[in-house]
Amino acid sequence: MLIFTGFCSYYFGFSQQNEDLINIHFKQDFEDDTPGIYDYNEYKADWNYPSWEDRYVPPEIIVSNDTNQPSKVLRFIFPNGTVGPYEGGGQWWAPLRKVYKEIYFSYRLKFKPGFEPVLSGKLPGVLGEPVPETNNRPKYEDGFIHMLSWNFFPDLVNYIYHQDQPGQYGQPFALGYGLPTGVWMTITTRIVMNTVSNDRGNNDGILETYIDNKLIHQLENLRFRNFNHIGIDHLVINLHFGG
Repeated sequence: MLIFTGFCSYYFGFSQQNEDLINIHFKQDFEDDTPGIYDYNEYKADWNYPSWEDRYVPPEIIVSNDTNQPSKVLRFIFPNGTVGPYEGGGQWWAPLRKVYKEIYFSYRLKFKPGFEPVLSGKLPGVLGEPVPETNNRPKYEDGFIHMLSWNFFPDLVNYIYHQDQPGQYGQPFALGYGLPTGVWMTITTRIVMNTVSNDRGNNDGILETYIDNKLIHQLENLRFRNFNHIGIDHLVINLHFGG
């Protein structure tokens, strides 16, 4: 199991899990980081030296006074009128130590009270290399991208680049769950890679989404890959308006 612990405004905090029952392969909090603008050297070390980044508006490490939360959290700022990580928020790919066939990826998240979702935005997820182009359907030999998103209703959405997506861009799957503000929520994604037969992927990949430890969305027929060497190898830390 992977636990990503940490973000908004937009804050990350600690994922409340029973760590005696899981195998943790990656865990990150911000207790040892310096308050203020997220120091670049600390950021690089925290995230296994990201292989790619758009971090033009650096997030902040702030001291949290929230009850039952860690003493420090990571805050992303989305200025009014901004779109994409070049203007607010940010994104990076945090490499994992191995390539995984199944993971749970969990983090704590809070939008500040009164947060206005506007049209849409992106939230963290995972990917498997080779990374598909984000303006075309994945090639046969490509991997996949998964991230959470929100739409203009506003509701949460699973957004996936996968082998059977119907259009040019990633395929959205509505979760039927609204976007709360002013409260901490635990988001957990479970992904199981599809099996492969004779260098052709089978449609048996699994994606599950849990909110506060309750299963709210499940897909069981996904084809993330066509080759066995492709798996889950990066966390996608993706937080910004638009997309």
